[in-house]
Amino acid sequence: MIDKAKKSAAKAKTTAKKAALKTTRLLIPSKKNELNAEDVQAAREYIESYWKKLERFHPKDDESLLGLPKPYLVPSYDETASFDYNELYYWDSFFMVQGMFENPERKELVTGIAEDLMHLMKRFSVIPNASRTYLMGRSQPPFLTTFIYEAYNAYGLDREWLKEAIEVAKDEYATVWQGVKKPNERLVYKGLSRYYDINYLHDLAEAESGWDMTPRFGRKALNYVPVDLNALLYKYEIDFARTARMFDQKREAAMWEQLAAARKRTMNDLMWDKLRGLYYDYNYAKERRGTI
Repeated sequence: MIDKAKKSAAKAKTTAKKAALKTTRLLIPSKKNELNAEDVQAAREYIESYWKKLERFHPKDDESLLGLPKPYLVPSYDETASFDYNELYYWDSFFMVQGMFENPERKELVTGIAEDLMHLMKRFSVIPNASRTYLMGRSQPPFLTTFIYEAYNAYGLDREWLKEAIEVAKDEYATVWQGVKKPNERLVYKGLSRYYDINYLHDLAEAESGWDMTPRFGRKALNYVPVDLNALLYKYEIDFARTARMFDQKREAAMWEQLAAARKRTMNDLMWDKLRGLYYDYNYAKERRGTI
């Protein structure tokens, strides 16, 4: 009798679970939960008011904080916190401005941030992790050419601005990621580059990836040539070729296209897993793909 009751209770529980799952899958929000124009406007107003809290302008060096010629944005702000950001971050800046390109009123701020990044490159021969002296030993994932082209297209900037900006990006590509002046820092294996830190520590190199911390590299970031980094450098090469063609520099365009094609072939050979249909970071120290 007890066993029968237990079986009956278990069956009822299973039926209830199935019904709940079915209900969840078919659940459609009622109209009272749908967003309306007022909700959207309120969200827009909140976002617009929040940008001002993130804006900073420090034109002169101040202890460890590096001076920048134009106003910029910091990653976050909390008036209740004891800590406050005052430094510009490289790839954080790129992602923050994505929501601004459609707003012509943000042209000065967005182009100013791009020019701040270029200023850092010109002054220090690297765009550091952030505009602090103690963060100059590493950079962050290279998004400068994409930033430049998105600003150029969004705001109809002039061709000379584009040309000068791309020259700065070429310097970053050669000096930082290809290691023209310091071989074997980042350019390490068959034309591919890795993340790095001047202190030659795996954890700090991982911080340069922006993924701090991630199981991708098994705490050995210096041993890997990553998919994302080399995909970004491939885009640099494509953007350089694109710019050269715009200015009728056919020979230079062909050179960049050849470099991009070579990087693509190497990435396909080393990183592409046919069975899984995915690219994986490549551990060049052990000559095998990663597993994540």
